[in-house]
Amino acid sequence: MITKYRIHPSIGIARIGNSANDWFDGPDVPSLAFTPPGGAYRDASGRIKRQAAKFRIYESTYDPTDLTHPVSVREITSADAEIEWHVQLANLKSFERDPAGGGNVPVPNSPPTGSVRPGDMHEIQGSVFGHNLLLGRLMTDDDGRLRVLGGLGRSESPSGEPLVSLFNPGWYDDVSDGPVRATIRLHGTNDVPVVESAWVVVGVPAYAHPVVSIVTMWDLAYDIAVRHFGHPLPVRVSFTRDIYPILQRTVLMQWASGLARVGHGPGRRGDFLEPALLGLLASNDSAPGSPARAARERVFDKLRNPLGGTGGNMPRLPGPPSPVTPNADGFTVTQVQFDLMQRWRQGSFDPDWAGPPPEPVFSALSPAEQTAALDHTGLWTGVGGSFLPGIEVSSAFAQWTTYASPFRIQPTLPAGTLTAGLSVPWQADFTACGSNYWPGARPNEVTDNGTAFHQWTTYTMPQMVADWWKLGFLAWRPLQSGVAGILETEKVVP
Repeated sequence: MITKYRIHPSIGIARIGNSANDWFDGPDVPSLAFTPPGGAYRDASGRIKRQAAKFRIYESTYDPTDLTHPVSVREITSADAEIEWHVQLANLKSFERDPAGGGNVPVPNSPPTGSVRPGDMHEIQGSVFGHNLLLGRLMTDDDGRLRVLGGLGRSESPSGEPLVSLFNPGWYDDVSDGPVRATIRLHGTNDVPVVESAWVVVGVPAYAHPVVSIVTMWDLAYDIAVRHFGHPLPVRVSFTRDIYPILQRTVLMQWASGLARVGHGPGRRGDFLEPALLGLLASNDSAPGSPARAARERVFDKLRNPLGGTGGNMPRLPGPPSPVTPNADGFTVTQVQFDLMQRWRQGSFDPDWAGPPPEPVFSALSPAEQTAALDHTGLWTGVGGSFLPGIEVSSAFAQWTTYASPFRIQPTLPAGTLTAGLSVPWQADFTACGSNYWPGARPNEVTDNGTAFHQWTTYTMPQMVADWWKLGFLAWRPLQSGVAGILETEKVVP
């Protein structure tokens, strides 16, 4: 038998907040209903809690003739081994003007490293422009699991440089990324097995968690895994597993985008969740002239083709094509998403719709299912494009050479690689690209009562730097009609 040890999630996402002491664990399964414990993103003083990325170690045992499907999987905790975690974080975005007029000069950065054992806590301090900068905190619980917290949302120009573009010289912020490694020594042995490393990304707050991007970081990494690493696709397309999530995301985008509401709101032709239309879209009836076939064709034919050429103009999100779809005429779904939708259009799918599937409960999953859920969830909450320049990660994430294997980043890449191409400070991008670029991460038009919509923010760049933590969060709330909607909550009113 062959035994492998891996850290999961393979890529975890932590999020900044300006609460020094309050934090919460991010979701461990894909869940639109997720909220922090207690239902609030803010602490008692109104500051935003930091979201932790939680990492675990799993042991998978394989038959030598099949290294794809493990015979057994178990989590390794401090009851099984001595565990020491090693995390490196870096922010490589800052630069200065070259006084000689030769262009911009990157600010030298020596990524700080932190190591912790069960019960320990360690803060990762970096430095930029001669200033100390907290990039994160490492903590472990009694079982030896690691939590990574990010920075406190600090953005500043020590030299007082103005904010004039997406990339501002003399500025810094405290988003970051880097490798997560572990050393384990199994109890009762002298074995120190190799543990496959993971990666952590520290991004901005999840202001609109229930509004999932049409293309998530998971979709992008999945596309790369399939097309460059031989990761298997399902033999049959499932409407419930493969198609419904894309339709659902499109409709829910209306709670963060006026443009989406025009096309996919109640009574619109693109309201794919309307029961009668959803019933047609879930049917694989392919008879000529059948209403189900016509409905599927009408939806699919709106999609922009990731290979270029003829096609529609959906999703209607600005930005250039992704590195995984270089021939497209603008931003598109991934090639894998497009292929699944094409098979659905043709009626070649399982009509397995029985209503929205229940969200999984992590503790009820087998260890093998837990590893898959953790890897999926870590990326499902992040934006997979467009990269102009991006939200949690930049276009480096969309390069297949960034990966060592499906869903795992090359461990030899420098810390800070995934966030290096992002706006500096991140608030500049949040201000300049406020119109339909990433409604699932940076809301455009929102409502606090379900009927009247308003701009989520009208901040200038300096205001965004100062008051980013006052912006509202989108969360599920009951409407007067008796159904639930995604409303703006927890906004700090000046």
